[in-house]
Amino acid sequence: MTGAFYVACNNVGKVAAENVSGTFNVRAKTFPGEKELWSESWPFGGSDKVIEGNGGDAWPFHTPKYSPEREPQSVTDGKEVIVAEIAVSFVDETGRQITRRFCQVEMNWANLGGSPDGWTTCQMMVAEKAILTNPRPK
Repeated sequence: MTGAFYVACNNVGKVAAENVSGTFNVRAKTFPGEKELWSESWPFGGSDKVIEGNGGDAWPFHTPKYSPEREPQSVTDGKEVIVAEIAVSFVDETGRQITRRFCQVEMNWANLGGSPDGWTTCQMMVAEKAILTNPRPK
């Protein structure tokens, strides 16, 4: 990973999603302390963006704040996490504005049976932090 991220929006419905737009926030935090190291935010889509039914689109983003020399090893060592939060809005076939929120984290979640450094849901970060900060009694 070189500081390149992307947001993929897929429309699994049969009707077009209109006015697809949102924000993408990415930040690095220490772990388990969660002190913010850096953050970046970008808008995507817009009032003219349509994603047809069973279609999709993707938006690429790049941040020079990400250090490919340091951060992958810090994630593997369990000292850092990269948190990606996405809020996407669209107008459905009834004309209603729908907003969906997603949170993914790149972290070492081996204590929970996962990858030593992979992407998972932010709920896994909460569970991993609980394991690290509340050790089992002996």
